[in-house]
Amino acid sequence: MFNMQDFLNAPLHVVSAGLFISDGKWIHPTRVINSFELIFVMQGSFQIAEEETVYTLRQGDALFLRPGIEHRGLSPSTEKISFYWVHFDFEGPPPPKTASSRAAVLNDSNMRILFKQLLHYCNTPTYPAACQGYLLRLAVVEVLLSQSQNSGKGSALIKEIQEWIRVHYDRPITLEDIEQRFGYNRDYLTRIFKKDCNMGIKKYIDTVKMSKAKALILSGDYPLKAIPPMLGIEDYNLFLKMFKYHEGITPRQYRETYVNIHTNKK
Repeated sequence: MFNMQDFLNAPLHVVSAGLFISDGKWIHPTRVINSFELIFVMQGSFQIAEEETVYTLRQGDALFLRPGIEHRGLSPSTEKISFYWVHFDFEGPPPPKTASSRAAVLNDSNMRILFKQLLHYCNTPTYPAACQGYLLRLAVVEVLLSQSQNSGKGSALIKEIQEWIRVHYDRPITLEDIEQRFGYNRDYLTRIFKKDCNMGIKKYIDTVKMSKAKALILSGDYPLKAIPPMLGIEDYNLFLKMFKYHEGITPRQYRETYVNIHTNKK
C-alpha cells in the first residue's frame, strides 16, 4: 500500500517536465515509458487508457502513469487541451492512480504555481536539481490530500453548498443568495460551515474566487482587467485590493512569477 511518508523519504529524480498545449484535433499517442509520469490538466478534457483502465480527464484532474505499461488516447479531442506533465524516477512504492476533479477546487491554483515553479527550475541551470524533486513532492502531496478530502464523508449539505459556489464563482455571491437557494437560516449555515470547513462561508467564497483568479492569471490567456468580471467582480480596483490582501502581491507580479517554462504544442 502506498504511504505518503514513504514517498516523501524515498529517492526521487525528475527526468523532464513541460506544458503541453493543443489547439486542434489531438489524441494522446500510444506508448510505453520507462519512468513514472504525473499529468495535471489545466484546460479541456480527453480520454486516456492505461492497459484496460480508461480515464476521462478534465480541468483540475491529476493522473499517475506507471513505467513499463502501455497507455494510449482513445478518441480525438477538438477542443483546446493543456496540461502539465512531469516524468520522474522513484525508488519506492508506486503512487496510486487518481483522477480527481472535485477536491481540486481550492488546490487548483496551488498545483498550477507548483508546476510553473517546477518548470522554471527545470529550465534554469542555476537551481540545484534537488529543488525539482522538492516541488514534485509538494505537487504529489496536493493530489493525495485532495483525493483524501474527496473521499471524506462530511456533511451532504456542506458539499452541496461548496459545489454550488464552485459552479457559480463567476457571479456575485452573497449569504442571502445561499440562504434563499438552500432554504436555511444564514446563522445556521455559517455555524455548520465553520464546523465542517474551519472557515466561514464568506471566506470560502473569497477563497474559491481567488483560486479561480490565480488560474486565469497564470493561463496568460486574458488581460488582467478582463479577469474580475469573470469572477463576478465588476470593480477592478476592488479586485486589486482583494488579490493583494489574500496573496500579498499584485496580479501582475503573480503573473510574472516563474516564467522560464518548456512548452510543447501540437
